[in-house]
Amino acid sequence: MKKIFNYAMYVSLLTIALSFTACQDEFEEINTGEAPQAITASSSTADLIQRTSSNDGSGDNIVDGTSCFEINFPYAVEVNGIPLTIDSEE
Repeated sequence: MKKIFNYAMYVSLLTIALSFTACQDEFEEINTGEAPQAITASSSTADLIQRTSSNDGSGDNIVDGTSCFEINFPYAVEVNGIPLTIDSEE
């Protein structure tokens, strides 16, 4: 009986160990045939990155709660059931 129990325990441990290692996804590198391109300082992508990173969106944090984005004026809010239109920061 003890041999059967030990055998079942070893088989169970082996099955558990194999289940953790056998289902790993392989990393597949997709080669499109194009050489990688660097972003130059005068490119439109560099301009978009610079404008996005230099934008301080903290002025409207009371509305959206994030400094990453900025909501353009005017926008409408509802406070205690009363609709309000906000035209500027003042």
